[in-house]
Amino acid sequence: MKRILCPLVALLLVGCTHGPSKMVTQSEIDSLCKKWVPVHSESICSVTISDISQGKAILKGQTNLPEAKKEILDLLDSRGVNYTDSITLYPDASVGDKVMGIVTVSVCNIRKDPDHASELISQALMGTPVKILHNNGDWYFIQTPDSYIGWVDDDAVNLRTEEKFNEWKNSDRIICTVKTADVTDGRGGVVSDVVAGTILQVNGKDMLSYDVILPDGREGSIKKSVAAELSQWASSPATKADELIKFGRTLLGTQYLWGGISCKGIDCSGFAHACYFSGGYIIRRDAGSQALYGKDVDITNSYTAMEPGDLLFFGHTRKGKKVITHVGMYIGNGEVIHSSGMVKINSLDPTKPNYSKRLHDILLATKRYIGEPTSNGIVKVSEHKWYF
Repeated sequence: MKRILCPLVALLLVGCTHGPSKMVTQSEIDSLCKKWVPVHSESICSVTISDISQGKAILKGQTNLPEAKKEILDLLDSRGVNYTDSITLYPDASVGDKVMGIVTVSVCNIRKDPDHASELISQALMGTPVKILHNNGDWYFIQTPDSYIGWVDDDAVNLRTEEKFNEWKNSDRIICTVKTADVTDGRGGVVSDVVAGTILQVNGKDMLSYDVILPDGREGSIKKSVAAELSQWASSPATKADELIKFGRTLLGTQYLWGGISCKGIDCSGFAHACYFSGGYIIRRDAGSQALYGKDVDITNSYTAMEPGDLLFFGHTRKGKKVITHVGMYIGNGEVIHSSGMVKINSLDPTKPNYSKRLHDILLATKRYIGEPTSNGIVKVSEHKWYF
């Protein structure tokens, strides 16, 4: 509909259809963006509103959430604002029709900016499906199944059209279930190493091994003893705490690595993420986000309400608000397994030799994921549309 411009200028020049319009402020836009993306590392919604000539506002920015963009535009429409929509909706035209991808290297580094010198913010394992949001030369802006976003170099991901990606989803696949293993070429050579959580396409099998195709087309074989068929693994009964703890113990001694998620180096939230993925669940990547989900466990007076598998969150309080800086997993008997310097086990009991006064003093909250209904922050692999 063609709008008739009104001669009203106030902070933001806006048009109207039936008399003077009400202003839309940047703070209102920011609030909507915050609503859709409470954590900046999970999805993107960055929109600015500004004045241009002849009384028309202009919207600039980026988002990968169509619903968020619609709500912003609906707000302007409801106020009678005459505007130009210059919001980029990801995936954008730079990626063409290859809007999905699969990680091709054993452990792929995800960086804050498209530069190898940029901060490592997370990682993704071989066989992880990702959404391609933007192409910047040798780098791709991607989103992982846990909603995390960042940059990877073009050697680390194999791009797929929706059609080719669906072929992968419908294929027979296996998942590595041990700490680390090798894909070999049958002549004693190694094609690639893999780590727990790696997903590979099956091209055949015999009594002892699977013939596999890596995401970039390389072929090899892997022992059956180190893998499970993905469909069966993902549809297994509900996650059990002892299974998560057993997996977590295989990582004991693994060095701390900011942004790491595997036995090659792992941070605290990456450790929690890896443990739950071993049990068939995708949870949020960062500790602060992980603390937003699950059932609250009351630890006001004692730790007796804690159960193995619960996530323990540590940090401090600022202006009455909890600031989460660390996470670990409760394993019973007052002990927590976590990544701090290395993956290790500490006790919250002052009488134990592995007691950590620091952890005891900064424990803020406990969350229970096991047995809780799935949500945006706790998703079964079997129910995630990028896997099945």
